[in-house]
Amino acid sequence: MAYVSLQEKYDHLRCLLHLAKADDQFTLAELTYVAWVAKQLKVSSSELERLANEPLPKVFFQSEAAKLKQFHQLLNLLKVDGLADASELVELKKIGALMGFSEAGLSNLVAKIAADPTQLLSESELESLVK
Repeated sequence: MAYVSLQEKYDHLRCLLHLAKADDQFTLAELTYVAWVAKQLKVSSSELERLANEPLPKVFFQSEAAKLKQFHQLLNLLKVDGLADASELVELKKIGALMGFSEAGLSNLVAKIAADPTQLLSESELESLVK
């Protein structure tokens, strides 16, 4: 995912952290995934710790492809521990709506995740569900 600015990197990490904390159980698997993404983005652990206490961003990427990639990473985070808590699904749907994905598509996605929280989806499968 090509980020144009440090702010975009931070916003993406804020989304991941927000979703990971949605069920009040920040698991080791979730922490490891978020730390891996931060490392890929060249964001230090001290910066990541600071971001963990900041609110969810209100502005997302402009391009549909970038939004889809960002949302796919959020979906991967949700599935990394093999659980899909109801509060995590609510937050995923909320973030998806803020990103501009369709309400019906997000409802279909949430239903699919609830039916099998361990099934991974490709970006193209995700796109066909949320568009």
